[in-house]
Amino acid sequence: MAGALLKEMNELHASGHRNIKPNTGCFNYVMDAWISSDVKGALERAETIFEVMESGGAEMQPDSHTYSSLINANIIARQPQRAIDLLEHMIDIYEGDDQKMKPNVDLFNTVLDACDKSCESDSGAKSLEI
Repeated sequence: MAGALLKEMNELHASGHRNIKPNTGCFNYVMDAWISSDVKGALERAETIFEVMESGGAEMQPDSHTYSSLINANIIARQPQRAIDLLEHMIDIYEGDDQKMKPNVDLFNTVLDACDKSCESDSGAKSLEI
């Protein structure tokens, strides 16, 4: 349902309603709805929304909430490497002078904990890399 509303907003904007344009918050709501759903393929849909956000204009770029939500979703899905990749990308953006993208200690701890709990033999090394 949230995805349908986002699609309708896009269509209205494209048809000339310039004051109706989805922004980062709109995309975050839809992404969070997918992440919290039990629907098969929900994480993949959230990832697709993330990709759309990254390729869009400034008003719809992912923010720290976007990254945190997607990192946590990948940890829940037992995909710690994807969570690490997202955290590293977030750090790159922050170090590129976007102070709003500064990851907090809780996010680091969440990723470290996921590395610790992962069954991968190199999880200790991954924790040290972070």
